[in-house]
Amino acid sequence: MDNPSFEFWVKQVLTDWAVIGRREPQYEAAMFRQAFRMSKTAFKTLCNSYCASLETKLRKAIPVENRLAIFLDWAGSGSSFQHLARTYDVSKSAAVRIVHESVEVLCKDFVQNQIRVPEGAELLRVMDEFKGLCNLPFCAGAIDGTFMKIEKPLVWGDTYYCYKKQLAIIVFELVNARGRFTYVNAGGAGQIEDASVWNRSALQALIEDGT
Repeated sequence: MDNPSFEFWVKQVLTDWAVIGRREPQYEAAMFRQAFRMSKTAFKTLCNSYCASLETKLRKAIPVENRLAIFLDWAGSGSSFQHLARTYDVSKSAAVRIVHESVEVLCKDFVQNQIRVPEGAELLRVMDEFKGLCNLPFCAGAIDGTFMKIEKPLVWGDTYYCYKKQLAIIVFELVNARGRFTYVNAGGAGQIEDASVWNRSALQALIEDGT
């Protein structure tokens, strides 16, 4: 991915990797995971689950699999739109549109179904896993926050300057014993204290009212 080739998706992923994969499937699997941060099976599942939502007016020219690959490249490596356009043989404007539409679709259809605070029997299972895997009884999740570097916003830009001497938003999250996200709150300005993010979060409200 550091030295992108023309028509990466067609010439490498669908052709070269697939041919080699018939003889050495582990090679194809490793290359696919390295490029897209997920297995080929997970990619197909995601594509099948959300292909109807991802298809737009551009669908005839750019297949949904290609569109998902472009989005995952951008999400996993922070590739520039110019890089995406050159690598996947699309226009820069098409790359921008694909990324923006994919973010909208996945936030609407994927995140709410897959990233959710455990309840009932699922919560008991999470607590059992914390006890078994981490030796932490009566634990329902691990909370932490991190910074995500951004460009300076046009409005109140200085409030995003954090103690790490960079402009960033705060990503506040809850994970289960296997490190999988069960709650995410992103977008707080870098100068905001952790306690303020917590007090404004939906998670805090859920815990306080006993939900």
